[in-house]
Amino acid sequence: MAGYGHFYVTAQGAYTGAAWLGETAQIGVRLIVRSIGDSSGPIVPVVDRGPVALVSEIRDLTLFSVTSTFKCDFPSAAPIDTYDFLDDVAADTHAFLNTIKASQNNLFRWNAIKIAPIEVGTGKYLAPASVYTLKTALSGGVATAMPPQTAVCVSLRSPVLGKRGRGRVYVPALKTGMADTTGKVASGERTNLANAMKQYATDLGNLPGADLFQSRLIVMSAASTTGVLPSEVRVGDQFDVQRRRETDVAENYTIVPLA
Repeated sequence: MAGYGHFYVTAQGAYTGAAWLGETAQIGVRLIVRSIGDSSGPIVPVVDRGPVALVSEIRDLTLFSVTSTFKCDFPSAAPIDTYDFLDDVAADTHAFLNTIKASQNNLFRWNAIKIAPIEVGTGKYLAPASVYTLKTALSGGVATAMPPQTAVCVSLRSPVLGKRGRGRVYVPALKTGMADTTGKVASGERTNLANAMKQYATDLGNLPGADLFQSRLIVMSAASTTGVLPSEVRVGDQFDVQRRRETDVAENYTIVPLA
């Protein structure tokens, strides 16, 4: 069995308001660890970093109740504790969610962060995801909501042409104030989301042991053996749609009989 090549980090959320109770949403990014001096890209190999050991441990942190499921080694001359690394990833993800919630409505709550080790070349989970359950769920402060399928796409871009060179995070559960008077995404909202993703990428690159290795956001498919290091964040002024949202709640109909 091959070892892990990257980590898949997802944030999990759900609607709590009566109108959309039962609808869920998640966003995710992929993260690699790289030895100092590795290729600067933009296209880089996803290297087999070794085996993953299964564990089962319940831990308590300031922000999270944690169910830890795995440990692994890192490309470093000095020991780096798996929990120190993953706890920092979770904390950085929490900070990102805490920023983007300003674009969201208060019917929705971010309630958990999951981190899973992914086998290089196959995309398989080498262990169940470690789960960081938020002790205090994060929600937007605005009561008025856009439909759940409406989203804003935050793109991670690189000089590589085509789909391979861009990744996307679709921010869900938007407030109605995201739109300007023309119906497009307001410029201030675009700036806030772009800066939030930029800061998230910076934070993820500053993890324990960074003097000996790097951690970087990467754009790749789950089973790929190469990935692309993004060089910019882009947010467009048109709203996006994810039809898989708004599927869990039964639709109510207004019926008018024909004479």
